[in-house]
Amino acid sequence: MKTGIILLAIVALISLIAALLVTLGVSIPCIETDTLPAVAISSGVLIATLTFVRERKKQETESELKKDEINIEVIANSFDEVYNLLEDMNNSRVIWIRVARVLLWAIELGETITNEAMKKSYELQKERLRTRLYFLMQRKPENNEQYDSESLPGQFFYGIPNWEDRSITIDEAAIASHPDIAQAHRVNFSTVVPSPKASELDVSSVVAIFDFIRESDLLENDPLEGVKVWEGEPASFDIFQGPANYVAHKNRYRVVNGELKEKNS
Repeated sequence: MKTGIILLAIVALISLIAALLVTLGVSIPCIETDTLPAVAISSGVLIATLTFVRERKKQETESELKKDEINIEVIANSFDEVYNLLEDMNNSRVIWIRVARVLLWAIELGETITNEAMKKSYELQKERLRTRLYFLMQRKPENNEQYDSESLPGQFFYGIPNWEDRSITIDEAAIASHPDIAQAHRVNFSTVVPSPKASELDVSSVVAIFDFIRESDLLENDPLEGVKVWEGEPASFDIFQGPANYVAHKNRYRVVNGELKEKNS
């Protein structure tokens, strides 16, 4: 559009110069002098129209960018809230519902972002939260020497306070999350009937949060897929020695039943 406006401006300028020369009595061969004023005016009007359209598009683009910037800030704050509410490893039904709702609303807001740079920023923020939640939603295994971590037990999600007690079965946790409420209450204007305690986590909130964490394993455009793994002999200089040794060793060997074997054997 910018090139078109420049060409029209040149045409309009030539027409105006030609019209001025004709007015001064200068004869210009091969040009219909009667049409010069109309051409100049038409070109000017068209230039003004295209300029208006271009400025309008520019304003719309700037407006969309500003909206994306605001949305990115809201999403960042929402993701921080999600992590902060779960950071203490609580299993409160109310808090987990709140977290799931904030998370889903933030994701929905992220889908409205149109600017490509802002989309990348949004994906980076999502990946950051996924990683933080992944390390948060696990506990230390009993055998620390053999295992790095293990999943939170099902007992945790029943909302019982002593879920870390490994002697408690998931059946016992389920029963404990539903205390006996077979108690009659007389209703009158002076008293209120207490609500039964529900400690078990809402299933939808649990699924929403863990689906979000697992989504990193289902990325369609994982940037790691484009990484070319090193081949050949390991490097022998600077900080690259260790990682290069590891990659070369990993490419050559595998562990089977506690023994090291060459992959090609």
